[in-house]
Amino acid sequence: MRRGFTLVELLAVIIILGVLSLITIPVISSEINKSRINAYRTSVQNIIDKAKEYSVKNMQDSDIPEDGLDIKVLKFKNKNIKSGLIKKNENDEIEAINIYDGNYCASGTKNSIIIERVNNVEECNTIDFTAPVLKIKVVKVNNTSIMVNAYGTDSQSDIYKYQFKIGNEEFHDVTTNKNVASYEFTNLRSNTDYEITVRVSNINVTNNDSQYKNNLDTHTTEGVINAKTLAVGIPEFKVSSNGFSKSKEIEIIYPKIDGGVNYYKLLDSDSIYVDSNSIKIDVTKNGKLFAYVEYGSEIVENSINIYGIDDNGPQIVDIVNPDTWEKTKVVTFKVKDTGSGLASRPYSFDGGKTWIKGNDPDNKSIITRTYTSNQTVDFLVRDKMGNITPIESFLNGEKLHINKVDRTNPKCSLKVSSGTLGTNGWYKKGSIDDVTVEFNELIDQAEDEQGRLINTNGVVKADLSNTTSDSQTVLGSSKPRSLSSVIKYNGIYIVNAKVYDEAGNTSTCSLEVKRDIEEPVITGFKVNGSAYGSGYLSGSTVQAVCKDDVSGVASTPASTPMTTVGANSREVSCTDKAGNTVSKASGNYTIYIYTADASKCGMENYSCNPHSCNPYKCNGYSCNAHNCNPYQCNCVPTYGTQRYACGQNCTKVRDVCCRNGSDNCSTCFKNVCNTKYCTRQVQTGTSCQTCYNTCYDTCYNTCYNTCYDTCRRAASCWHL
Repeated sequence: MRRGFTLVELLAVIIILGVLSLITIPVISSEINKSRINAYRTSVQNIIDKAKEYSVKNMQDSDIPEDGLDIKVLKFKNKNIKSGLIKKNENDEIEAINIYDGNYCASGTKNSIIIERVNNVEECNTIDFTAPVLKIKVVKVNNTSIMVNAYGTDSQSDIYKYQFKIGNEEFHDVTTNKNVASYEFTNLRSNTDYEITVRVSNINVTNNDSQYKNNLDTHTTEGVINAKTLAVGIPEFKVSSNGFSKSKEIEIIYPKIDGGVNYYKLLDSDSIYVDSNSIKIDVTKNGKLFAYVEYGSEIVENSINIYGIDDNGPQIVDIVNPDTWEKTKVVTFKVKDTGSGLASRPYSFDGGKTWIKGNDPDNKSIITRTYTSNQTVDFLVRDKMGNITPIESFLNGEKLHINKVDRTNPKCSLKVSSGTLGTNGWYKKGSIDDVTVEFNELIDQAEDEQGRLINTNGVVKADLSNTTSDSQTVLGSSKPRSLSSVIKYNGIYIVNAKVYDEAGNTSTCSLEVKRDIEEPVITGFKVNGSAYGSGYLSGSTVQAVCKDDVSGVASTPASTPMTTVGANSREVSCTDKAGNTVSKASGNYTIYIYTADASKCGMENYSCNPHSCNPYKCNGYSCNAHNCNPYQCNCVPTYGTQRYACGQNCTKVRDVCCRNGSDNCSTCFKNVCNTKYCTRQVQTGTSCQTCYNTCYDTCYNTCYNTCYDTCRRAASCWHL
């Protein structure tokens, strides 16, 4: 028989008691805490009621102020309440905010107060007793889907998750701590109304405290929004550019429809089916694009007008290129562009090497160009898209040729077409007395594109006139070459002509015409011979004294010599410069013949003694044995000791200077050039100049001999 417990049994009992204490103590403690919380909840509820009474008695509008009531103004039995606030929430319910008694913190409406044990008032102020704030917005709707954005905020804690549901479906969770979440409901029926419910929960939803679990107001806010799907999704278009371009990329976006068939077509083209919900196509022509969606038995279409595609260059409307001859030709180019418009520098005249602006500030579609030569124009015009139109498009494949530009003056010359030509260029009396002038040459030319001269239509107008008061002026005619000017009066005339071509170029030409149809007038007679007594020596001739006031006297030839003693008469004439001649008989003249030395007078050699023939009337000279006068003879020297040996080498040349009746050399020499009968000898060798000047006043023989010694190698020191 045993009397007590063993050690093992005691240990077992102790363990059991420990386990029981671990189980029972928390339960007991929890129950105690619950009773205290319930007691504090009652106190807070009494505070809410007390706040209502206070507001009715003390507030002007008998309501709790918007900023709330500090619990310190309230009088209540629980003296341990330290801080807190009573105010109205967004639902116009009276709510306790962070009521603190030193151990517990309470917040909430009267029927949903949440109480937490805290260590201090700061911890009380950070406890989240309220649910988040929620806003819902439908952001996208098409025929088969609806997208919703939920915006949740909580001033005391973080957002934990969002929940979305449509109609009676289950909620779809989106766990995130962000203030916004999106959810798209798909595979919906088109053209149908839907109710969408959204919940947002803060971090309190994870709290296992029954106060929170059973009170949605502390952690979850729910909202509802209605939306309706579109009837059937309409295809949408996105165009790459609203402006002008050579082509455009257009994106077709089809609605997402299960079982839908997508396709598109351009006007007047076949349908093209699309396997995806979008497609990008390049369109190069303006027109209309259709997009289709087949959904069951329904077909939905959308279309877009495509414009702004400019793949054509500007149009050349007109080119004004006058078909007339001009010095400078102004050509006008007119263009238009119905697309993107002309470029800022739309014109080129050199095949695109350079581009220039128009020169009409009021109309950019017009440009004028001035040409001063015939040439080919490589004209281009372009638009803002860079489309270029050549001039060939307007001229059936041809380039523009600028022609009928003429800056070359015409040529003309005049000629005498009728009249009797005399001498010295004068027209004299004859079978045709009047002198007629007309054009000899009449040519008009212009330069072609290569700069070569080509004949044109010729002179279209001419003026022909002379310069005297009695002149004729002939104006332009359709046949300028037939113009003429008739000169009916004597004198020298300048006939002028001015010719015009079709382009207005002018040229002048002139011709001097001399007309003299009047014979000269014999006004008297002159005897050529030596007077002797009341007559003249034998051999004298008669010459007419003439006058001509137009062309002037050309010649008055002397008559044959008169050799008959006694009265003599001769027929004399004179001729003017035009060739007109007149003759007339002179009066009678008496002729005498000398007897002294008559046989020698007038011969080659004779003695010029004082009583012989008059040396001033004789055509001769003295050639004595020892003196050959160098001023009267051209003596051929014989080289050697003899300087001028007179003899067979002394020959007569012409009338020379006699000694004037003196044998003194110096006297003759000094007077050699002072009398009309003298012909001065000249000095040609430059080395003889000094000799000539030195010997001027000495006898000619001495002077010459000295000169010859100095200048013997000169070609000719002295000659007549």
